[in-house]
Amino acid sequence: MAKFPLVLTLGLLLTACGAPTPNAPDATSETAALSAQTTPSPRMLSIPPSSPIFGSDDALAQIALQYPAFGGYTVSDDNELVIFVAKNFNKKPIGEGPRGRSVGQIRKALLELVGDAESPIQTPGQTPKKLRDLKVRHTDVDTSFADLQSWRLHLRSNLHRGLIATLSVDGAGNRVAVTLMGEDKRADFLALLDRLGVPPQSVALSVGKPGKTATLSSTVRPPVGGIEVRGRLTCTLGTNVSWNGLNGFLTAGHCSDIEATTDNGTFYQGRSTTGQPLAYAIGTEYREPGYNSPEFCKTESPEPTLPCRLSDVTFVQYSVPSNRARLIKTTETTNSITIATDAQGNPVEYDVTAAYGSELTLGTVLNNVGKRSGFKQAKVASLSADVYYGDYFHVNAVKMTAIGGEAITCDGDSGGPWFSRTGTTTAKLAGIQFGGVTTVPTPAYARLEPGETGTITCYNDAYYTSVTNIGKLYSNMVFTR
Repeated sequence: MAKFPLVLTLGLLLTACGAPTPNAPDATSETAALSAQTTPSPRMLSIPPSSPIFGSDDALAQIALQYPAFGGYTVSDDNELVIFVAKNFNKKPIGEGPRGRSVGQIRKALLELVGDAESPIQTPGQTPKKLRDLKVRHTDVDTSFADLQSWRLHLRSNLHRGLIATLSVDGAGNRVAVTLMGEDKRADFLALLDRLGVPPQSVALSVGKPGKTATLSSTVRPPVGGIEVRGRLTCTLGTNVSWNGLNGFLTAGHCSDIEATTDNGTFYQGRSTTGQPLAYAIGTEYREPGYNSPEFCKTESPEPTLPCRLSDVTFVQYSVPSNRARLIKTTETTNSITIATDAQGNPVEYDVTAAYGSELTLGTVLNNVGKRSGFKQAKVASLSADVYYGDYFHVNAVKMTAIGGEAITCDGDSGGPWFSRTGTTTAKLAGIQFGGVTTVPTPAYARLEPGETGTITCYNDAYYTSVTNIGKLYSNMVFTR
């Protein structure tokens, strides 16, 4: 099983990466001219750069607090950097004069923040362009990004009401994206919007409950990323790493015996020729971070704050030989679970030679390998999404969405690697799969195997923990060869 329900609001988790953050508003900024406009309704919320949960959307909101006409940005299919210029801030018109005067300042501030990120529109065989090197186009939108992020934070502070499954800013659509826990929650949610003062036309609604995703089921020695691994649940091995001198692998934390606890549980790998699971132990859980306290996760809202997690990832120390930074390569047709082999019949593997930081952008196509659904591709839809799981929420996850509406993750895929191919047998690691939302009919390929019981759920939105967030909790972890 795995966890599931969490744009161009670039994913950086900037404080950890050393990226610049916008300067505080000063007397020359448009904020000074607009500050007396009215008292915000609802009250303007923001996460300060000093907060441990400061994410990419919070960094963009800092620009919009300084220059309220900033409405976000995206990269077009023509590989242009499209900067959105907002008509309204705090639900009041900004005015053509302030909007026009701030365009150049917005462009400068945005490029300082994300200019070195790679464009998601890439030409095979060519080095990806940086966002600062793209042609810039300005497009009018309704709402300041400061408002969008503030409304998202007000809604995040109401996750405990059990109405919302996932929450993010749809930067390209200039809206807040909300997944409701069910159609029966719609009326209560609309009443919540009215109570908070959030305009419903600025919210994009969908329905779907979050889930945790638990063949690449063959015995593989030494073990590598992308193959089946079994703890409490059947899941997928993410990638081999080293940490503080220990060799191990990453997988989803909820696959362990006790979630959010270092329980020292054993993980197994491999099946017999008849598909029966083998009791072949490959490692023991060494460290899984727990839930973060409400104080860690707080916003400025008076609503009670739930515990949160930055990472649904556990580090398992190997008890068998392993090679760091290796991912299995399938035949790479969609949903293929067949492992590619060389002329001698040996499995073909990717070497992880790089890992993503702040250069990942909205719209980037990434690959994933999962035990259940095999190889597939999807697009980055949000780099800063929240996913609600009842007693806690996952903060600043990366949301992947299907390119053609198909399922992109199923139970059993949790723990699998998200990555881009940089060569025939080289890859760049993006993160570790943990969940999904928006269920779809279970495809024929998603079958139970010997030793498994229950039903399989599949989703066309997936969520993963970024390498950046993993690094915040496992300092000095080595992901590459």
